[in-house]
Amino acid sequence: MGIVYSTAFLTLTVIAMSRGVTLEPQPPMEIAIFAALALGPMLIGHTGMNWALKFLPAYVVNLTVLGEPVGATLLGAAIPSIRQIPTVSTLVGGAVVLGGVIIAAGGSTRRSTQNA
Repeated sequence: MGIVYSTAFLTLTVIAMSRGVTLEPQPPMEIAIFAALALGPMLIGHTGMNWALKFLPAYVVNLTVLGEPVGATLLGAAIPSIRQIPTVSTLVGGAVVLGGVIIAAGGSTRRSTQNA
C-alpha cells in the first residue's frame, strides 16, 4: 500500500506543479482536514478493506462498503457543525441495508465453520 500511496502522492504533486498550483502555505485548519481524510477514509477504510481480504471472502468485504452511507449519515447528524438530522425513511433504509449486510456476512461465517 505504501507504494500505491507514494505513487499517487508523487503523481499528483507533479500534476499540480505542472499546472502552477501552489501547494503551500496552507492554513492549519486545511492541513488538519487533509490529515483527517488521510487517516480516516484512506488508511482505516481503504487499507483496512485490503487487509480484510486476507481473512474474509471478497463479497463480504465488499458488502461493508454498503454501510458507508449509513455511517456518513450518522456522522452528519452527530457533528454539531453539520447537524443534518435524517428523516424516518432514511433511518429505516439504513436499518434495512445494515440488516442485509449482517445477514450476508453472518451467512459466510456459518458456511465457513460448517466446511471446517
